[in-house]
Amino acid sequence: MTQRPIPIYPIYLTNLAQVRTVVVGGGPIAERKVRALLAGGAQIQLIAPTATPQLEQWAADGVLDWQARPYRPGDLADAFLAYAITDQREVNAQIAAEAHDRGLLCNVADRAEEGNFHTPATLRLADGPENGPENGPENGPENAGADGDVEIVIAIGSTGKQPRRVKAIRQWLQQAWAGRPDPRGDGRG
Repeated sequence: MTQRPIPIYPIYLTNLAQVRTVVVGGGPIAERKVRALLAGGAQIQLIAPTATPQLEQWAADGVLDWQARPYRPGDLADAFLAYAITDQREVNAQIAAEAHDRGLLCNVADRAEEGNFHTPATLRLADGPENGPENGPENGPENAGADGDVEIVIAIGSTGKQPRRVKAIRQWLQQAWAGRPDPRGDGRG
């Protein structure tokens, strides 16, 4: 029997600097999610006993708050968004349960069906000095537009079922943007 796709409703979140986002996990996937969250202006609390060098650097620079310890029940108090990105299935399930009980938006890396949202691939396009796309799909705070402005944000998702196709589409769009004629017609592109 063929499984029906999960219905989705795309949404863009704004004002993430005014709410608390908790990311539990300190590995490469967490780093990628944090990079994208920082590009969206999020206020991040990272909870993980260990973290990648980049996550450690962001903590040292004051870009995020790192609690160097395992997840504990209650860590999601006053949060708006939660990410369960550990390498421990039972811990991710506990995070998802707490988020559900608190009515939070929660992304569960290893079992999408336990969460209530997933993060699409994102391409941020800005007219900077080179009128080109930003560096990569998950732009960090250092990759905002020329004046911190991103004029176009494109999100591409597949309910998590076709990540390679999503990546290919994002790369195609990035290449198309880089070689585009200027749609404004003012000679800036």
